[in-house]
Amino acid sequence: LIYILGYGITIYFYHFFQNRFIEKGMYNYKNQILYRLLSHKAFDFRQTSTGVYLSALTNDIETVRNDYLANLISLTYNVAVFIFALATMAYYNIILCVIAIATSSLSVVVPLFLGKRLTSAEQKLSAENGRFVTFTKELLSSISLIKSFCAERRFFDLFKDRNKTLEHLKKARKWQAANISILSALFLDISTFAVYAAGVIFVINGVITAGAIIAFVQLLNNILGPISSISDCIPRMRAARQIMKKIEHMAEDKSEGKNGIALENCTGNICIRDLSFSYSKEKTALSHIDYEFLPNKSYGIIGDSGSGKSTLIRLLMNYFPDYEGSICLDGTEIRQISDAGIFSAFAIIEQEVFIFDASIKDNITLFSPIDDKDLEPIIHKAGLDKLIAEKGLMYLCGENGLNLSGGERQRIS
Repeated sequence: LIYILGYGITIYFYHFFQNRFIEKGMYNYKNQILYRLLSHKAFDFRQTSTGVYLSALTNDIETVRNDYLANLISLTYNVAVFIFALATMAYYNIILCVIAIATSSLSVVVPLFLGKRLTSAEQKLSAENGRFVTFTKELLSSISLIKSFCAERRFFDLFKDRNKTLEHLKKARKWQAANISILSALFLDISTFAVYAAGVIFVINGVITAGAIIAFVQLLNNILGPISSISDCIPRMRAARQIMKKIEHMAEDKSEGKNGIALENCTGNICIRDLSFSYSKEKTALSHIDYEFLPNKSYGIIGDSGSGKSTLIRLLMNYFPDYEGSICLDGTEIRQISDAGIFSAFAIIEQEVFIFDASIKDNITLFSPIDDKDLEPIIHKAGLDKLIAEKGLMYLCGENGLNLSGGERQRIS
């Protein structure tokens, strides 16, 4: 009676908390990862392909959900069921209980050694997922270029090769998981046979009654079932934990001097002295530059392609803090200024602008709650009066401004 009551309570709490635990856990985990990513410097994002981030926030996050969080609560449930069943079995016959534990423990111990292979397969699959997402993203973004050079077949073949590699790694990962399940089931069958054999001997010798053996065998299912689940859960959780470490490493802020000086009443005086910068040892982008940009004046920087124009702008934005020489804003070294201070002093429009798949208003305000009347002078200065008159502020721009002309995208950004 006590066993039935305990087992029923365990099942109730398992189903009650399972979905709530996973929902809340994933909600908080994804929020934490993205918050940490958004705290990175812009330079850090340029060091890693966006496909890697996309894969981590989709494929890898699903691995964490299915193989870690779901298995964590399943592990807790199975351990509780195992303890209840074990206590009841010990009540009937302690010797048979010890035999059941000794033989069934092999189904947990042996698969743990194979868990390393599953972890390795999971890591390889995660890395290939990142490469596949990156390639697919680039392919879909360059359809016009591909078609203009009649290169559809070439890129289709490349896609097939990447797809084949990815599916092969998925199969290898599933095969490693299947090996663990097969071995676990084999040792559980051995355990069942050992308990049956010992029970028959005990009945013949009068140590235990046939009814007790029947009850014992029924309880054995609630020992072997949880053990089978535990032996499957632990290797998967260990493999998923490595994926979590990869995500956490990616989200780790490696930049220094993030909490720098906050500028107040910036005038915009920029003084550059003996500035040099290299992307690599083989190529120098800027060498011993000296110049001063005065407030309230306009400047044009001209030069050949690759002469360092964009690099200079990025250095002013503190994208690359490892430059030589000095860049001072109102007498303060750029490297010592906080990110918030830099972006409050500078506004930049990149050569390649980005438009969200949202309304014109959301793209102008970056989703901030601003009244339409407050936007009117901004719209006028940006030369968007005609576009807004024709289409309205709530007009959907499409993915990266698909529904807009090049000039309209520039003005909105």
